[in-house]
Amino acid sequence: MALSIFLDAYIIARGSLPFDFYHYYLIYFLFILNYMKKKKPVKLFEGWFLTSLLIIFAGSIIALLIYDVPLFGFVKQVIGILFSSVAYYTFIRFNNFDLQKVFDLYLKVSFWVAGFAIFEEFAKVLGVGLPFQHYKTVKLGFHRVWSIMGEPYFLAVVLIPALFYYGAKFFGNKDYRDRSVLIPFTVIFLGTIFTFSSAGFMAVGFMALLIAWEKGFFSFQKGRIILLPLIILGIFSAYQYVQQNMYEFRTKMNQTINSFLSDASKSDLEEMNTTSFALYSNYKIARVSFKRNPLLSSGLGSHSYNYDRVFTEIFDSGYLVRFGELNKYDANSMFIRMVSETGLLGLGMFFWFMFKYRMKRKWLQVPELANYAIINHGIFILFIVRLVRTGNYISNGFFFFFFLYYFTAMAARNYKKQINPIPPKALK
Repeated sequence: MALSIFLDAYIIARGSLPFDFYHYYLIYFLFILNYMKKKKPVKLFEGWFLTSLLIIFAGSIIALLIYDVPLFGFVKQVIGILFSSVAYYTFIRFNNFDLQKVFDLYLKVSFWVAGFAIFEEFAKVLGVGLPFQHYKTVKLGFHRVWSIMGEPYFLAVVLIPALFYYGAKFFGNKDYRDRSVLIPFTVIFLGTIFTFSSAGFMAVGFMALLIAWEKGFFSFQKGRIILLPLIILGIFSAYQYVQQNMYEFRTKMNQTINSFLSDASKSDLEEMNTTSFALYSNYKIARVSFKRNPLLSSGLGSHSYNYDRVFTEIFDSGYLVRFGELNKYDANSMFIRMVSETGLLGLGMFFWFMFKYRMKRKWLQVPELANYAIINHGIFILFIVRLVRTGNYISNGFFFFFFLYYFTAMAARNYKKQINPIPPKALK
């Protein structure tokens, strides 16, 4: 089950079925059967989660019927979301809600997957040919690698919680600092960097800011706020270095930002790289759906239908020949896809969840909850990056992290109820 988080590149009979049949579906199926056999009473959902899904599904059905959108896309999403969420919820429940245990399983797989990426990198640098190796060359003399994942971006994204966890443990306050994690932190960090992915660099930047915040570097009370300009300067300098030395990163970042700041002209579109065009074109299509019905948009699974319906009304058909139907099904961004398919209802519910269950910094000072707070904060970064760049609702073990995020926050709430008074340090 921990390995299934990393298996998005493996699809059975790719292209021959009307949907992607991932290998990890078999893992889900076998695990759920085992869970139902061994864990009594059988429980597949939390009540609040099932209620939330039913609200989204009901809103989607209404929108789909109003706009006469085919139901096949909706059915695929419902099955995928239910199947994946049940699998990861039962994974956590099967382990008696031992959150550290299941997260440690993910950390172990992350270590070996990142280690394989490093092996690939140095094999290529040293000129050693590998029959299974895949990479993309970058200008720094290194190469973009992605281990067992489908592409560099996916490796960077799936390593985010592990990267933050080890980074926070290594650089954190003495209350939860653990310098013994140097080796796994180095492996995960290098595995992330060698993807040379904008998502990876974004995650490293967020990690630095969040660890600094956890250490109280932005505290007015302690006077550490004076360090904020230095931290911002350091991150800005690193960003400038990457901008100047990585053509691919610079092109993607600049073209994407410029296209969103002002509508891209025809000449801008002609020069646009595929990643920027995918994000921009899906954004323009999502806007059409959202403007038509801001509350519900067009319903789950409808983005591909909207893409076919309005693409040539917005862009010249020649772009389909040049770029193909880029991210037609997942919109290249979870935020854009939710704008297109669930409107304010879906967006509002997800953002409420993100901020409602983000653990406060004070829990880092409670020994029993410090690790949970670090896990929670790392998943918060993952959510931000996925909103920007990952449109698939279930890929890379999304619901594994979703439920960990919720249950770590609930552990803090239960602690607060059971132990009174809370230790003085936790109240600061």
